[in-house]
Amino acid sequence: MPSSWNTEALKAQAVAARSYALAYTNNGTKSICATQSCQVYIGSSKGGAWEQAVSATRGVVVTEGGNATSTQYSSTSGGYLNTSGWDTKCGSRNCWTPEAWEKIASSPWFYKGWYTQSYSNSSAKCGRSHPWLTGEEMADILNAWLVQGKDGVDGGRITPVTTSCWGGNPYSMGELRDLAGQKAGGAVTSVSSASVAYSDGGSTASVSFGTNRGTVTLAGGDFKTIFNLRAPGYISIRSPLYNVEQK
Repeated sequence: MPSSWNTEALKAQAVAARSYALAYTNNGTKSICATQSCQVYIGSSKGGAWEQAVSATRGVVVTEGGNATSTQYSSTSGGYLNTSGWDTKCGSRNCWTPEAWEKIASSPWFYKGWYTQSYSNSSAKCGRSHPWLTGEEMADILNAWLVQGKDGVDGGRITPVTTSCWGGNPYSMGELRDLAGQKAGGAVTSVSSASVAYSDGGSTASVSFGTNRGTVTLAGGDFKTIFNLRAPGYISIRSPLYNVEQK
């Protein structure tokens, strides 16, 4: 929250931050990390209005049952909150993504495709400038799913083909296509469409692709797993709630 914001807003944020810190550390009996895992602070502006807000609320915390309450906050939840459900204008999954409140508020982190090594935009990108896959790359991921089957990862070789970033000895696209070709229905050689279904519980329930071998449908969790195993570079799905679109 910028120090230029209203004094009462800064005071409320100071109380929320203090309450969260006390709850997280169990009144200071354990430490708190300085990363996205626990908290994030970006900037160097201290003192001034911020110091005044902290001083004005000294000793004030939000409590429940005599203990500090964990006042967690996230700028972007992805469209679903574990405590209150769908964070959308219609109150359900039926208007996600067009009427997600984060989209309406123009959150820069909403609906973001990850292709960086970490959550920082400045982290390694393995030579990529965007998260979009080609049709051949998406077909390759579906072939990886066909080859993997119910027996687990075949020989540990279903890994990204970008060995300059990941190393290992992955199947080439051609090898994986040949292996998938031995399955009933044959290999996926083209992808013509993609659609997604969501669960009421805030996750992607299934993903369906129109392909040369007909419609291929995967459970949301299964697609997330195979995608993260095989997608090139650092492209990954990092939430159980996601969408897939075709340009």
